Amino acid sequence: MYGKLLSALGVGIELGNVQHGVLLIIAIATSLVVSGWRALRTRRGWPVAIAALGSSLVLSGHWGDVHAIEWAGVLVLGVGGFAESRHPWKQRTARLLTSD
Repeated sequence: MYGKLLSALGVGIELGNVQHGVLLIIAIATSLVVSGWRALRTRRGWPVAIAALGSSLVLSGHWGDVHAIEWAGVLVLGVGGFAESRHPWKQRTARLLTSD
């Protein structure tokens, strides 16, 4: 999966199975930790739910060797991150901080 993403960006890299597994675990754990932090900060649980859904799709697609499910998980993670970054609470917070 990482090779596909990096090759789309024009970067070539070759990973062995062990390195790929470690990188996958780090990426999934990072996604869950960041989403958990966002959920605590915003007091909303949906960032963690989206990250858990996307991560489980990525892992199940990877282990089952079903690339469509794996890519669906990547899409869920990307859309969830984008939706959270565009969430109205961020805009309200920015207005409160900048208004005099």
